[in-house]
Amino acid sequence: MNFARIKAVTLNAMGTLIEPTPSVAEIYSSVLQGFEIHIPEDELADRFKNTYEAFRPQWPTKCTGTKSEREFWDLVAKHTLGDLCPTNKQRSVHKALWDAFGKAENWQELPGVRPVLELLAGSNLVLALLSNGGSRLSRKILKGLGMKPLFQDIFIASEIGYAKPDTRFFEHARAVLDLAPHEILHVGNHWEEDVEGALAAGWQAAWLGEEDPGKPEVLHLHRLADLVDLLLQSPV
Repeated sequence: MNFARIKAVTLNAMGTLIEPTPSVAEIYSSVLQGFEIHIPEDELADRFKNTYEAFRPQWPTKCTGTKSEREFWDLVAKHTLGDLCPTNKQRSVHKALWDAFGKAENWQELPGVRPVLELLAGSNLVLALLSNGGSRLSRKILKGLGMKPLFQDIFIASEIGYAKPDTRFFEHARAVLDLAPHEILHVGNHWEEDVEGALAAGWQAAWLGEEDPGKPEVLHLHRLADLVDLLLQSPV
């Protein structure tokens, strides 16, 4: 990989920079307890995972705008809880869950992220975020965590209408950044969405994960700080 050609670094959000805290299941459980609904956290985790994967194809092409985002997550909550949530409590529970996941206090930066972002933001590289998340990510969560000012541009799937790995998502970002595809390095922890999507769009790609993907065209990072070490060694 020729680091000298890189003029912009884009980063995935969930799992690369931030994560729910303490966990999705625990946040669900905390909200439900306020309505006297008690479901084991391991059961909630399984129910949410299965439901989200089932409805994920509808995101974000059918979920552009806050109203449709809310409808999507209400649907996920409804099918996650099923008949364990009384009908007369569903609307209030869904609103409480929507509000909970929109609070920065229920999210945290992953260890070591802040110094990396600050170093990249202070370099002559363009730093941008590419996320399959919703509008609350940039308007509330990143702002509340104090991370939003570090990015020159933030690209959110539900605001654009395409999601990674769709090359149209990457092309939209590339056009806004006004750079050639090979001048952009995208970093993420999801192989299909981040790595394969970036490569298909002609971008350079880095995978953040434990196992080496065994592909020479993909930069393998064990930790995000490794990226800074590599970029600082090159004349960017």
